[in-house]
Amino acid sequence: MHSASSDHSTGPRTAEGKARSAANARTHGLTAKDVIIANPEEQTEFDELIALHLAEVKPNGSIEQVIFDQMMADTWNLRRIRRLETALNQDIDPLAALDDERLQSKLERIARHRTRIERSYFRSLKELSGLQTERVLTRCTEQSSDYSDISPLLSTAEFRRARGKSQNFKTNPAAPDFTRPFTAATATPRR
Repeated sequence: MHSASSDHSTGPRTAEGKARSAANARTHGLTAKDVIIANPEEQTEFDELIALHLAEVKPNGSIEQVIFDQMMADTWNLRRIRRLETALNQDIDPLAALDDERLQSKLERIARHRTRIERSYFRSLKELSGLQTERVLTRCTEQSSDYSDISPLLSTAEFRRARGKSQNFKTNPAAPDFTRPFTAATATPRR
């Protein structure tokens, strides 16, 4: 009777072999479901990063928090990418690196991850800014005056455009009417 080679395998036997085997599937972690934090120093750095962003962005509610969390994961992974690139290029002659196909392949793969993560970051930033703008406009239409939890992500231009469309705000009657077509008769003469 023929037995399969898997019947004879017992796997790694030593602690060193088991540790090496456990790391076989480990990759860069840039596509991981959760943020990869390798040590206590990185955890401290990550916590400080979150605290700084929380103070500035001020997410309000669960939806804004989910988007904020995605932004923080993207921010952290962009930092990790810079560190990976630095590690790959460390102690390497830049001209020789151009001829190293294996290194260039790794750098190209990292660059693709950077592009994907940057897109995700800026998409989240745009979504969060839009949600916060809507929240502020809603508050303005309710005639509230407490703006202490408003994020600087609020686009001033978006706020002004939306505020001008709101029925609760009066527009300046002396402001030019840009809805009229421009003609020589409507032009202001030069002095």
